Order: sequence, then C-alpha cells, then structure tokens
Amino acid sequence: MSRRTAWSKSSLPSDRIKPQTRPPNTPKRKAKAGTPPPQAPKSAAVRALEETIASLQNTSSGERDTQGGCFCQGHTTSPRTSPLCAHCGLIMCALNPPHLACPHCSAPLASPPAREALLSRLQQNLVEVQSKEEEDAARAREEARRAEGAFPLLGVGVNSGTSSPQPQQTHKVLSLNAKTKRVTLASYSPPLPPLLSLRNQPLQISSPEQRVHRESPPPPHEIAYARGPSDPARSWLDMRGDGFVRTLTYVRDPDVVREEARVKRKAERKALKALKALEDKKVDANNPGPAEDSASHS
Repeated sequence: MSRRTAWSKSSLPSDRIKPQTRPPNTPKRKAKAGTPPPQAPKSAAVRALEETIASLQNTSSGERDTQGGCFCQGHTTSPRTSPLCAHCGLIMCALNPPHLACPHCSAPLASPPAREALLSRLQQNLVEVQSKEEEDAARAREEARRAEGAFPLLGVGVNSGTSSPQPQQTHKVLSLNAKTKRVTLASYSPPLPPLLSLRNQPLQISSPEQRVHRESPPPPHEIAYARGPSDPARSWLDMRGDGFVRTLTYVRDPDVVREEARVKRKAERKALKALKALEDKKVDANNPGPAEDSASHS
C-alpha cells in the first residue's frame, strides 16, 4: 500500500485558494430610452436645399444682400428665379439668392405666388434627393452584406458571432523554497487555445503590390549594352541584341497591299477572258458552219 502524502491527498495550501475570475469586458453604457439615435451626416445637396428653403421661409422679399450681390454677368443665369429683373432688367446669375431683392433696384426678384411655387418645388426636390440618398445607402449596405457573406473570415466558426468568449481565469500557486525556506505566491494564467489565439491576431493578407513583386521574374544575369557602332541614319535601331547585325522586317502599307491585290485580280480576270476568247476561236475554226459545208461539196 502506497504511503499517502500531502500531494496525494491534495491538501496543499495553494489548493485552498480560490481562483480569481476576471470579469468580461463590460460594454459601454447604453443611451437613455428617450434619447434619439444619432443621425447620419447630411450631404452637400441636402444642406444647400434646406438652407434655401429656410431663407425663403424666414426672410422677406424686400431684403437686400448684405454682401452687395453680383454684377459680373459672367456666370450662368439663376435656375430658380427669372433670369432678368422685372424692374431694371439686370441679368440675375446663380450667385444672387432667390430670397433677396435685386442688388441694383432693390425690387423683389419673385412675386408672392412665384415665391410660393418656388418653395414648393424646392421642398419636392429635397424629398426626392433624400429618398435617392436613402436608396443608395440601402443598396451599399446590401452590397456590403453580400460581400461579407461571400468571403467568410478564416478560423471562425459558424456560431462564433453569437457566443461570448469565456473569461480567462487566473490561478495562484503557493510554493516553498527548500533552500531559503521561504513561501512564494505566484499567479498563473493558462494559455489560450490555438483557435482563440489565431482569432485575436489580425489576418495578414499581402497587398497586390507585394504579390506582384514576389511573382515577378528575376532580372537577367547579363547586362544589356550596345554591341556595335551606332548609325546616325538609323538612330531607332536596337544594337543590344545578339550580334552586330540585326534582322529587320519591313512592314508594308496595308492600303498598298490591297491595291496591288486588286490590280492583280483584275489582270488575272482579263487574262482569263482573253484565253477563253482564243479557245472559242479555235473551236469555231475546227467546226465550220452549214454554208461552208455546202460550198466545199459543190
């Protein structure tokens, strides 16, 4: 029967120390129930339309531009008001706001009915722009979702997104030094499984430039240099090839080649026609007609 020791009975003081469990990372505090979610930033087109609508609603038609307006007559005409002032005939460019008065005569650029029609048209344009931007954003989210579904992450299971990671436990070990007779208390954390360690590490993917650089062929061992004297008349000649004289290939003009082929076909048809006429004459000479036969019999 084996002798029982403190090791076999598991009665060491270190076994009586409870392991400490690290609490999982607490998520950030959620927003209050009454707080609305943050809105997405507005585009430049939406902000411009909203500013114009607010200006038409909050200003009167007789106010003048504090900056003096624009008199250059070099820009495009205003697409929202009449291109000419109804009182003085000044050309209104796109830099003159439609809610302010004429910079020359201080007359309203739009009558009250035209002002209301412009306001309703701008509001309709704002709704159309917002709906189009929402459709584009939804389409972009759908494309991103499809891309994520087509390329799953490596080393991650199917249910890894829903399951929360287990908290890492830390154990304390109490040891006794035989020489110094001192007690040492040390903390010990078990190593992570291979799957978790791979998951925590960022996925390293080589860039296309690195792949191209790695897959490119090595440079030639020989250094290219001119193997013969340069010819001023033919400065485009490459003298770095094998031997001093290189074989040059002359490429003819395709139009000239087609014209020569057409002339050749015409000459062949003419020769065939002359040969056929000569054969017909020989056949007629060998086969005389009935008048010649009667003359020979008489």
